[in-house]
Amino acid sequence: MKEQKPLSLIHKLLIIVGSSLFTAIFLSSYLIFNVIKENLWLNFKSRTEKIIEELKYAVYPTIDLLKIKKLFSELTYDPNIYYVSIYTEEGHLLYIYTNPYKKIQLINIPTKKELQSKKVILKLFTYNSSKKNKIEIFKITPFTMLTQKPEKNVISEITIPMFVKNKNTGIIKLGYIGEYLLSSLREAYVTIFSYSTIIFLLTIIFSYIFLRKHIQPINTLSAIAEKIGEGNLNISVPIFYNSYEVYRLSLRMTHMLWGLREREYIKTLFGKFIDKKLTEKILSNKDILKGKKKNVTILYIDMQDFTKFTEENSPEEVVSTLNEFFTIAVSAITKHNGIIDKFIGDAILALFGAIEEVGDEPEKAILAAKEFLKNLDEFNKKRYQQSKPEIKVGITIHIGEVIVGNIGSEEKQEYTAVGDAVNTASRMQLFNRQFNVPLLISKELVEKIDQNKFKIRFISSVSIRGKKSLVDLYTVED
Repeated sequence: MKEQKPLSLIHKLLIIVGSSLFTAIFLSSYLIFNVIKENLWLNFKSRTEKIIEELKYAVYPTIDLLKIKKLFSELTYDPNIYYVSIYTEEGHLLYIYTNPYKKIQLINIPTKKELQSKKVILKLFTYNSSKKNKIEIFKITPFTMLTQKPEKNVISEITIPMFVKNKNTGIIKLGYIGEYLLSSLREAYVTIFSYSTIIFLLTIIFSYIFLRKHIQPINTLSAIAEKIGEGNLNISVPIFYNSYEVYRLSLRMTHMLWGLREREYIKTLFGKFIDKKLTEKILSNKDILKGKKKNVTILYIDMQDFTKFTEENSPEEVVSTLNEFFTIAVSAITKHNGIIDKFIGDAILALFGAIEEVGDEPEKAILAAKEFLKNLDEFNKKRYQQSKPEIKVGITIHIGEVIVGNIGSEEKQEYTAVGDAVNTASRMQLFNRQFNVPLLISKELVEKIDQNKFKIRFISSVSIRGKKSLVDLYTVED
């Protein structure tokens, strides 16, 4: 089943922005449209009422036909009004105006009785529509002011009695249709919709550009994090200033990359076998790695009869045994704050006090050697149960002045120790087999430890290549 990817942040934000914007535009457009609609209607109503008010005084106290014609001529410019008719108090048609731009045919004239009964009069006029050539049923509201709003293709009539000084002087009938008003509303609707659509699209486009500009750095940092996860620490992290949050993220990633590089550098120098406290000390003071002379305790562990072991066992068995052997050694050494200088075939060179010198490094080296021998004994018991040969070792510990620091080429460096003391510790290992003792320590080391803590036994004074005088060897018994 294909894993479903979640929506990207930019798409989620666009959905939120789009939804919010659409809702805001819809509500605003709705309110604006209703305001325009109401204003159009109120404007029409106001103009109509004004015309009717002036007509009342055109027929009372005397009929002023010139004023009536003048008022009617003004109606020509109002496309909403289809006709206006004036009736006398007795119900006789005094004057009728029909909009010259509208096709209206008079059918009949209401009688006084009909007017006085205030009945709704139907089929008073016919409306010849260009689309529908048929008689329309018209809405007629007798004796009311403008209350009914216009509808398309439907003529609404207002019948209003004319009272002047409480005297009924006649009746005015006004027929109107909402076609023009509705077309104005349609225009308003189209305009509002067009502008709203443009605003919506432009906002979405600019939001996308804005969000992409601010989210793209996150995608870039995500790609960089993926490459870092793959082990590429040579990549650079750009600092983005789009926003404070992205700036902090890029800055933190830069610091993280620096830290990873430093730890990788330390791993390259020491391998992964180094105490965390020592790692932090190195990171806080890089001068530690510079070459300098120091008194360092050297621990040398060598697997005896390794050549014979490789000849009698398969490569798989040799590698497996070496790995277990080194695991036991490294565990004991790092537990007592030693660092692994290097693996030399079947041997290990470890240093105590090379990075941080406390003063008890000789004792820690002895404790590491004794713990290693104890764990090796348990390892050999398991091998015995598996009918495998015993692993024998030779361990030597010496202390002396050496040069420690980063040594190597530009392509590869390692933190190591060089000097006579290192050579002495290595050459002391030749006497483990001769005296049949797994652990040998030098006189210089014995002088640096509290002898009350350990059972020290003298072994012999021997001649070591490169040393002018004899070297006194001791062992530490259980």
